[in-house]
Amino acid sequence: MFLVISGTPGTGKTVIGKRVAKSLGAKLITTDYLMKKYKIPTALDKKRRTKIIDTRKLSAAAKKECRYYKNSVFEGHLAHFASADLTIILRTSPSELERRLKKKGWSESKIRENVEAEAMGIISSEAKNAIEIDTTKKSPQENAKEILKIINKKKHRKKKIDWTKAFEKYLLKKN
Repeated sequence: MFLVISGTPGTGKTVIGKRVAKSLGAKLITTDYLMKKYKIPTALDKKRRTKIIDTRKLSAAAKKECRYYKNSVFEGHLAHFASADLTIILRTSPSELERRLKKKGWSESKIRENVEAEAMGIISSEAKNAIEIDTTKKSPQENAKEILKIINKKKHRKKKIDWTKAFEKYLLKKN
């Protein structure tokens, strides 16, 4: 099985991806790993202080890499561009996402950019045939268990998460 776990930065992809991969006995694949191994070039967006990665080359590298393993988990905020057996998008409420990104020491502009992207559901809209999971109030262990239930078809839903009202409250607190 080739599983993708994607979402806005701060939603829990890395820690949840590690837990799921360990439970499945799967190889954990990250964007950094693929970029180094397959020498995927990047450009720098100086204004936003971020790398620009060719998502087609990243997806092709992920596809090549997963052929070597019976089970693999590709986690990253661009992982949803890869064709997978199952794609999970982690979602987090705007106020909780802000709290998490502040704790990581992110700049106000990057926090704002990512909170807005989460509120608009950018990654969910880019992903094809994905299942969304709300990580706001659950521990990484609980989220990993939920993904494992989905994989084992004990729990499977295609509910879309809408942060519109939560984002309105978030904006009102900011002003």
